[in-house]
Amino acid sequence: MLGKLLKHEFRATGRVFLPFYGAMFIVAIVTRILSGVSGNGISVVAPQIIGIVVTALLMGAVCVIAIILTVQRFNKNLLGDEGYLMFTLPTSTDSLICSKLIVSVVWYLASSILAVVALAIAVPIVGQALIGEQGLKMVLNAMFGSGAVMSTLAVLAILSGLLSIAWFVLSVYAAGSLAMLSNRRRGLAAFGFWIAISTVAQIIGTLLLTWAMHLEYSVWWTELPETAAVLLPGFVLLAIMLIADAVLYIVTRIMLKKKLNLE
Repeated sequence: MLGKLLKHEFRATGRVFLPFYGAMFIVAIVTRILSGVSGNGISVVAPQIIGIVVTALLMGAVCVIAIILTVQRFNKNLLGDEGYLMFTLPTSTDSLICSKLIVSVVWYLASSILAVVALAIAVPIVGQALIGEQGLKMVLNAMFGSGAVMSTLAVLAILSGLLSIAWFVLSVYAAGSLAMLSNRRRGLAAFGFWIAISTVAQIIGTLLLTWAMHLEYSVWWTELPETAAVLLPGFVLLAIMLIADAVLYIVTRIMLKKKLNLE
């Protein structure tokens, strides 16, 4: 059933994302073509600048749309009128949550990657620095060609990034779910819960960072092997992100399973 939910969710959200992706790349390609036109006159430079600005605006629009869809799809499908239908389907609450979480993370990731590619296409200098032969080669060598330690750090960084995206999505889901405790102005209540969740996360993050800075100068830390000292922070960060995501997921699951209120 999870596969069917994912298929439906990708189709529904793809109708919004794909046209924006197409527009972003069309503008980026036109801008790149104009940048290859010889001449330094205003008639050539002005369209290039306009193209770069429009590309940047479309990149920003894609990011905003990703956030809006994350909120809208969850609220509309699970917390709104459609919830009466969704929760009667022969599937679990976990499948409903995971289908939306996976789709949201995929679109966030795709939007970030495609936005960088579009910018690289529109601006030749940026393209050479980011995805040109030298730039890409340097990044790949730094990540996977500098030994097992650097490769492990690269993998940990990628996983932590994915968990960070998942944390944001789950924070929206948890806030929306907690808003069911309020019978009036749920949108405002959800925003308030999200602010509270983000504030608590920032406080905990600051405390952990302060602790880590003091830990670096502790006796037992300095006695660790060099490899362990380099990799341990990455594993600790990954564990913290996993715990944070798990907490938000459990909160969302409990609210949808035990405290569901669609009124």
